[in-house]
Amino acid sequence: MKIIEGDQLHAGLYLISANTKFTSPGGSAHTDAMAQAVPQLYYTHAVKDTAFTVGLGIYAPYGLSLDYGKATPFAPIAENGKLLYATINPVVAWRIAPSLSIAVGPTINYVNADLENASFDFQ
Repeated sequence: MKIIEGDQLHAGLYLISANTKFTSPGGSAHTDAMAQAVPQLYYTHAVKDTAFTVGLGIYAPYGLSLDYGKATPFAPIAENGKLLYATINPVVAWRIAPSLSIAVGPTINYVNADLENASFDFQ
């Protein structure tokens, strides 16, 4: 088994899109189906001549934005909403054996929700 040494950097991006449609006797509405980018970044550093590696992960486990526009049959209730959920995860790993390591670190979360209807903008 090869032990990963030095610095490692991994970056990723995935796209999500919600093509939501609503129909009722009072009218219909649909969301903007434009793709939204969700990034992720991970970095590790193996401390030379030790059994320790430190790392940092920054990613968004989930999140979404929906925009129905102003002319919806339910505008007094909802027009658009956004949810941002980001996580930062610093870790320290200890290599106990060539094929076994344990790691520990906190998970720090940030959440921001923005909901808007015809009367109010809730943040």
